Formats: sequence, C-alpha cells, structure tokens
Amino acid sequence: MKKHQDWNGKYCPHRILSEDRWGSFLKRIEEAMKPKDSEKPTEKDDDTMKFTNETTKAAVRDYLKQAVDKKLIDKSHLDKFDAGTLTGGDFEGLKIIIAQRSATTKACYFNW
Repeated sequence: MKKHQDWNGKYCPHRILSEDRWGSFLKRIEEAMKPKDSEKPTEKDDDTMKFTNETTKAAVRDYLKQAVDKKLIDKSHLDKFDAGTLTGGDFEGLKIIIAQRSATTKACYFNW
C-alpha cells in the first residue's frame, strides 16, 4: 500500500498523515484482507456409504444395477458403489435422477 505522497510528493492522504494514523490505517486494511472463519475451506466430510448389514447393502447395489441396466444412470455410479466411494449425497441425488427418468420413460409409453 502506497500513499500519493510516495509517488508524487503530494501530502496525501492529508488527514490520515496529519493525525498520524497511517500505521493504524494499514493495520485495518491488513485485518480486512485476512480470510474470515466463514471463508476458510471446510474439511471434507467422509460421507461414504456405510452399511450395518449385507442385506441392505445388496438391496442398494441391486437398485443401482437395475437403474444401470435400464440405462437410467451411468455404470460409473455402480463402480463407485462397488469401490466404496459413493457418498450418501451421491446416492440421494441418484435416487432423484432415477425417479425422474423412470417417470419420463413411463410417460413416453402412455403418450400416444
């Protein structure tokens, strides 16, 4: 941060200089430039799907496999599930996509 005075000799900003507040002015700018707590990156939440029993896990896998077979979603989602990297948020989004695409497919059959 430079003063006009540094460039052309003009006594500016004159009030800040005459009241000897240049140092505190620079400190306020420095504080304002620091990231606030709300701007700090958040830690990534481990939201990978975890199952308490194999029956539920098999049912979810079967649900995704049927959606892949019907070409409602891409096989990469099933691959992520099998690798244990599909998150709860991914699955919730996929359920919406599957429902929407299923409804669209059914509507096409009844649109004569």
